[in-house]
Amino acid sequence: MRHLVAPIVEKSIPEVVALLTEAHDDLVARASEASSTLRFAPTNRWGIQAKRTGVELAGERPSVVTKASERFAEVMNSEFAHALANPKRAWSRLVYWYSRFLADSDHATMLLEVVPVDVLPS
Repeated sequence: MRHLVAPIVEKSIPEVVALLTEAHDDLVARASEASSTLRFAPTNRWGIQAKRTGVELAGERPSVVTKASERFAEVMNSEFAHALANPKRAWSRLVYWYSRFLADSDHATMLLEVVPVDVLPS
């Protein structure tokens, strides 16, 4: 089964953050649009309707979004959605971690700008 968001390899951390931010914003916009149909669902079937409502992802989309459609509940409950609700906060934590735990700040700068990163969303 394909990931909603493809694994990102051989990119610097700032590039990864930019790609994931773009994917996150696009998925939020499309899921919000799909959720508008849920207000018409009967209350006793709202959960079932939310599980089955489709989110259209076809057409122009971020390069890391691999699917043309996905169920609303899957978009909302994906590890990607939870982990990247605020990608800038995640980026800030990475910078803090490197600056705190690496003895030489030159190494931290080099790692953040040069070393490729593998990010494997669920």
